[in-house]
Parts: sequence; C-alpha cells; structure tokens
Amino acid sequence: MRIFTVAFGSFVLGVAVMFLLGNHTSTRLQAQAAPSGPTRQQIESICGVQPGNLWTPFIPPMARNLSEGNTIEGASVDLDGRFSRHEVFTNATIRYGGGNFEIRDVAFNGNRNFEFIGAARNTLIFMQAFGLLPSPRPQMPEVNPNAPTIKTASFTNPLKGTFVVK
Repeated sequence: MRIFTVAFGSFVLGVAVMFLLGNHTSTRLQAQAAPSGPTRQQIESICGVQPGNLWTPFIPPMARNLSEGNTIEGASVDLDGRFSRHEVFTNATIRYGGGNFEIRDVAFNGNRNFEFIGAARNTLIFMQAFGLLPSPRPQMPEVNPNAPTIKTASFTNPLKGTFVVK
C-alpha cells in the first residue's frame, strides 16, 4: 500500500505542476526533421539517369578500391562495391545486395553459398512470384523482408572467369 501511495502522490503532483505551470510538452509542436538522403536532382546528377520513383533503390557509383591476388577461405564476401582481380574464393559465402561490382579473373573453389540481401533479394522474390524463376514451393512463402536469402551452388570444377555488373 505504501508503494501505491508514493506512486499515486507523485502522479498527482506531476499533473498539478503541469496544469499550473502550463507545461504541456506532450502536445507541443515538434520541429519537422529535414529529409535525409540524396534528392532526386542529386541522384540524376550522379547517375545521369532518371531514378524511377521515390521508392526506387539508389545504387551509388562503384568505388575503385582494388583488391588483388587474395585467397579467401571460409569467409563471407560482400560483392556490392567490390573491385578485385586474380582472387581465389574457397568455401566462401558470397553476399550480394544489388550494387555494382567488378571481379576479374577469379576462381570459386569448394562449396559456394550465395546470400541475396536488400534489392537483390527483392528481385529474386519478384521473379519467383511471376514465374520467371523456378520456385521451390507451389505457393508464395511468408517472407521477412529484412532476412537474407541464401542459395548454395556446388560445382565439380572450379568456376573461373570475369564477372562484371555495372
């Protein structure tokens, strides 16, 4: 009973002070935050193309930070923005979100897991929904738009070549 009395008394005191002093912070108009991110005009000036609508994902130009001659084993590799040459990926998880990448003269050995996130994942779901890709299930599954989609491919021989998305 004592805790209730203290809590109720504190509540009544707070209400009385609020009404007597006119402090109504819960109803005070808050300043509107400026929208974040690039404007349509900035996107057009960077890309040189119309970006679609306000909900079309913006893909920034690829940074030209070269990664060359590395051997990557059993790790996750982000393709978005990657520019690399002469690399070997062994038992790697390849993560792709829909951005630009350029990987030249690379080899994929062992098991390969492909993890599609963001816009790339949404594209796979869209293509499956319209029958453009085979669907593993006859009905559209319940999907969490924030969870990655992982696909695994196994090859008997190493996959070698040049792969570019621009």
